[in-house]
Amino acid sequence: MVVLLLEGDELMLPLEPVLPPAEPAEPPEAPMLLELPDEPELPIDVLLPVLPDEPLAPLPAGSEPLPQALRDRAAAATRARVVLRERMETFIVGTP
Repeated sequence: MVVLLLEGDELMLPLEPVLPPAEPAEPPEAPMLLELPDEPELPIDVLLPVLPDEPLAPLPAGSEPLPQALRDRAAAATRARVVLRERMETFIVGTP
């Protein structure tokens, strides 16, 4: 479609024709599926095995100690794993 602009007695064409927006060359990526459509649905306790917490390995002798911020993050991650495990057990079993 071309739009014509009239100004006075002259007919003016725009520098670029007005075209409908072009469609994307490729369709957008589909969201990632957690399971394939042909597979049977598994119970959540099969998908998330309960593993014991593993203590952090000791540092080799003569190495520098970890910075306090890194130790704090490791402790927070360990606490988060414990809380998540408790919540998942409550969800799976239905009782705390």
